[in-house]
Amino acid sequence: MKKKLWIAIPALLIVALLVGKTLLKPSCSSCSTASAAALPIPDNGTPAQSTFVSLENAIKVTTGTDKLLLVDVYTDWCHWCKKMEKEVYTDPQVQKTLQQYFAVSKVNAESPSSHIINGKTLSEQQLAELWKVNGFPTVVILDKNLTVIKTISGYIQPEAYTKLLTYYGSGAYHKTSFEEWSKL
Repeated sequence: MKKKLWIAIPALLIVALLVGKTLLKPSCSSCSTASAAALPIPDNGTPAQSTFVSLENAIKVTTGTDKLLLVDVYTDWCHWCKKMEKEVYTDPQVQKTLQQYFAVSKVNAESPSSHIINGKTLSEQQLAELWKVNGFPTVVILDKNLTVIKTISGYIQPEAYTKLLTYYGSGAYHKTSFEEWSKL
């Protein structure tokens, strides 16, 4: 009987650990297990509604200006998407840089909502697949021809995000690498 217990107890512990690991695994593919714990998100406001416009309106803006199209791809369940919305998109410097260089929209990677893009009707889910989004949040930067310039996955602190936005928005990416540009 003791032999069976010595075998059964470690086996149960291993099963419990495996099940626990699976249950605690973050659903956000760009998150790590350690960061996926329920972290409090400070309530410092919501992004100005004027920051984000419909995808169709954002595309229209890019055709008549030198602005690039920036699409924030998110899911409703992604902790880091919500954190980015509350902490990054509310940052005054981020908002200023977005308004200067970009037409900004949001796309829910799991939504069946449709948009007409270059004459094709595509769901937001299909757009996320087309742009090869594989983690959340993801920012997709496109030119006025809707060609992807850059895809950036994961949560980004406001200061670093402002720097990335300026690099792409100013067109510096045409002339030099981000690393070289950052040294200037």
